Amino acid sequence: MVQPLPPDVEAMVLDYLEAVTAVTDVFATRIGTELDSKVDAAGLPALRFTLVSTIDATPRRLTGYLIQFEAWAATKPAAFDAIAPVSAAMLDDEAISVAYPGLGVITGTEAGVGPRPISDPDTGTPRYLHDVRVYARPE
Repeated sequence: MVQPLPPDVEAMVLDYLEAVTAVTDVFATRIGTELDSKVDAAGLPALRFTLVSTIDATPRRLTGYLIQFEAWAATKPAAFDAIAPVSAAMLDDEAISVAYPGLGVITGTEAGVGPRPISDPDTGTPRYLHDVRVYARPE
């Protein structure tokens, strides 16, 4: 029996967020798993997300992935406003729970900690963090 490849959760989340108008209206193309450490006010707001951890949710190849979202903006209120559509989109089980061809299947999500304000320790740039658990399986 050939074991299927694990789902590419980061790619699925990126595909999904880039298709959500409320998110792209705020961040345009400044969404991804990497963020230039020299982001200036002209490059804000920006959204970075990172796979923090995984946990087997069931013995049938369903895994929970903890994703941390960071919304960066010029001011603390702007960062709070920027994370709101991301949080809403990520917790919309009906919209996000679909197959992503070649990547895997998202089966659901649940809220983690946040949103919470934590300025970037290196630059002092305001940001809000929100953790979301994403459940996924191979195609």
